[in-house]
Amino acid sequence: MAIVPRLERPQLKIRQPTIRLSALTPHYWFANNPIATHFMNALSCLLPPAESFFVRSVLRYRAAIHDRELNVEVRNFAGQESIHHHEYGKVTQWLDDYGLPASKVTQMLDQYWRQFSRFIPAKFCIAYTAALEHIIAAIGHGILSDRALVHSIHPDVRSLWLWHAMEEIEHKSVAFDVARAAGVGYFFRCSVMVFSLICLVMSVGSVQMIFLIKDKQCLNLAAYLKACRMGFGRKLVQRVASYICIYFRRDFHPWRIDERPLLRAGRLLLKESLMIQKNELIPHIQSPVLSMETKRLPKRKEASKMPPFRYLFAHELGSDVSRREVKPIDVQKRAGAKA
Repeated sequence: MAIVPRLERPQLKIRQPTIRLSALTPHYWFANNPIATHFMNALSCLLPPAESFFVRSVLRYRAAIHDRELNVEVRNFAGQESIHHHEYGKVTQWLDDYGLPASKVTQMLDQYWRQFSRFIPAKFCIAYTAALEHIIAAIGHGILSDRALVHSIHPDVRSLWLWHAMEEIEHKSVAFDVARAAGVGYFFRCSVMVFSLICLVMSVGSVQMIFLIKDKQCLNLAAYLKACRMGFGRKLVQRVASYICIYFRRDFHPWRIDERPLLRAGRLLLKESLMIQKNELIPHIQSPVLSMETKRLPKRKEASKMPPFRYLFAHELGSDVSRREVKPIDVQKRAGAKA
């Protein structure tokens, strides 16, 4: 399949949704199943520190890329990821209210990612970012491809995951393009993908088990069986696995998979979800600001307003990264040499 031309791909726009989860939101919000819910909760705790790492890894190469269009995509990628980081921070606070150690897990993982990016070469970090971005896009693809599965998510949480899944698909090629421009070859990116899969499965599985033990659901065999039927019976696992495996093709590019129809369907699902919450139509998903309000939390300190991403990550792009500048990359020249 041919690569979708850059001008025909969805435009990356930085949207700032307002997510308000409520104490009335069901504890088991995914198909009323503790196993499936805590899998997604574990993923929600992994996302904030991981996305900070993604931004740091990509921005290391920003000043070294002379392709103007790719530089614009990198900026918008960083903007989208910084807002994902901010919104999932609210999810961890909400999980804390249910008695789960979400904030502690997120802080521990954040320390790991910071140490990892400090001592690992920039080239490995960008390859790692490209691999994990592909895996997250695969999960988003699996969710958006099954309308019944989407409807099994409670509306208070459904809008968050739909919005996130669509933005991950929109910018799925940015880290890959930067990695390719940085000289990441076929065997190196495949090796890093294997490493990424092992690390992700171990991390998500460990956090999920912590939550299940804390929730006293780790021995709920009926929930395990129901989750397996949902994952394998609805072919969710197969869809995600086949999507990930495409990464190992030598001629792989994220936009060889044309997901524009899937994004259009996702926008309709998001509108439907927001209508359930607010009983009114909302602006188009590609509007600069996307309002996604649910029931309000009990009285507590309101989260601070979302700062621009350049300030959110300014302290992270200081001494550690600036000392590790990479050599300028001429994307067009490198592409010509490969041809």
